[in-house]
Amino acid sequence: MENSTFIGLDVHKASIPVAIARGERGGEVRHWGSVPHRPDHIRKLVEKLAAGGARLQFCYEAGPCGYGLHRQLVEVGHDCIVVAPSLLPMKAGDRVKTDRRDAVMLAKLHRAGELTGVWVPDAAHEAMRDLIRARATAMRVTGKARQHLQGFLLRHGRIYPGKKGWTGAYRRWLATVHFTHPAQQIVLQDYIDAVADAEARVGRLTGQIADLLPSWSLAPVVTAIQTMRGVAFIVAVTVVAEGRGLPALRHSAAADGVSRADPVGAFQRGERAPRRDHQGGQRPCPARPDRRRLELPDAGTGQSEASRAA
Repeated sequence: MENSTFIGLDVHKASIPVAIARGERGGEVRHWGSVPHRPDHIRKLVEKLAAGGARLQFCYEAGPCGYGLHRQLVEVGHDCIVVAPSLLPMKAGDRVKTDRRDAVMLAKLHRAGELTGVWVPDAAHEAMRDLIRARATAMRVTGKARQHLQGFLLRHGRIYPGKKGWTGAYRRWLATVHFTHPAQQIVLQDYIDAVADAEARVGRLTGQIADLLPSWSLAPVVTAIQTMRGVAFIVAVTVVAEGRGLPALRHSAAADGVSRADPVGAFQRGERAPRRDHQGGQRPCPARPDRRRLELPDAGTGQSEASRAA
């Protein structure tokens, strides 16, 4: 511990402010400076800080810059943790936030052992995660494209007479919709083409995920999770790729439109899923009845508690 140097990094796209905390109790904590966010400058920083033979322990907050910095520091033989930003201890009333103060705070908390690290995936796992997130983005784009088309039709009084949209019958009905003005017909066809392109993108990405799954080291885990009731292929592969485990199954199933997600929630909690009203709010549980007011017979005696009190 005394031979260790704790280093806080406030990582940004172009630069990384650096703070150092000496390992001994009450050791110096100072802002070291800032370096460009480039692999060659990171390597020079590590060489300077490790010149005295100190053991370096780095930390930085998880963010949009990813885990490349973590992998580089670990490959050169030093410890590094990626910190969960939501679990950082914060002083009440401390609202001043600068890059320099953030780096110093990270170094202090790392030396005190107050930081909670996140799980860092390897390069192959992160690649599969990127592919799965691309499909999730395509699903959102598909939903927006369908919404734009349906809003356009509703605005002009073209109402589908059936009960459920985006079925075969609904698509055949779309082919019968026509507008007298050429501009509106162009808009209709453009919206239809946008939906078709988005759906083709989702199907293409889904097929690519299925093709790459056998070469993934966690493919057996995906297969095992699919044996649970209500868990489809995309739900299972998403949960495994995101590294969330069983507690995320119910939310992933609901987000992907998979039915029968409640048994999964009951499995992870060991109980029945809570009832919810039509707006998604949880219904309050009824109060437990008072046995004395109801004058129910006590088990084994046949007399109510109120009768015995009398």
